[in-house]
Amino acid sequence: MDSIAELIENRRFYHVFQPICHLPQKRTIGYESLIRSTSPVGPDELFQRAMEQQKLFHLDTLSILRAIQAFFAERLQEKKNCFLSIFIHPPLLTNISLVLSTGS
Repeated sequence: MDSIAELIENRRFYHVFQPICHLPQKRTIGYESLIRSTSPVGPDELFQRAMEQQKLFHLDTLSILRAIQAFFAERLQEKKNCFLSIFIHPPLLTNISLVLSTGS
């Protein structure tokens, strides 16, 4: 696998969307954004490596942006006013030092 910095720089990840369904009405009410990489690692390892290489903030924020862009590009929001659920890595929410240590 490329380093996380190369993966981020070369945008070697993308998003797929899993439907979130309301079972009583049997309809899709939203989508969950799932990050995938062009390298042979799963999302957990991708975020773990980003954390180890102090690139978690960069990967997470770019992932959020790209998920939103893909959601609107695929016009999923137009399907019965569906919402988008985006994963934010928990350490970013609980540890402000990760954000501050990025030098951004």
